[in-house]
Amino acid sequence: MKKVLLLLLSITFFLSCSSNNDKPNIDDSPLAGKWHFAHQDIDGVRQSSKICNAIETITIGTENQTAVWYTPFEDTPPCEPITYNFTYTINGDVITLTDPDVPTLKVTITEFTKDILKIKGSNWETTFGRATAN
Repeated sequence: MKKVLLLLLSITFFLSCSSNNDKPNIDDSPLAGKWHFAHQDIDGVRQSSKICNAIETITIGTENQTAVWYTPFEDTPPCEPITYNFTYTINGDVITLTDPDVPTLKVTITEFTKDILKIKGSNWETTFGRATAN
């Protein structure tokens, strides 16, 4: 009787441990909205704020998983902007940004709150603050 009970428990345990290789369903809705540039560190050194950085923003739309990165081309006026229209995927804390016109960019979220978004690339880390409604 004990052997039969042990066998049933073993089978039940084995069946309940089936593998699930599906990617987790990540809720990206808290990322949605407009984020303004705050500051950037390169190789661990805080960079002096440039006047043109004031126009840098990321607008994240979760419906079609889009990220519009509006950034200055130069660090000095006239601050001509470049707009990248990325689509993105999220896997854990890594965001993969894809635009057919530029190389794929992978960034890691190192800090995220309702007001702060900090992303890290290979040798840089940029902090954005959530835009407030006017």
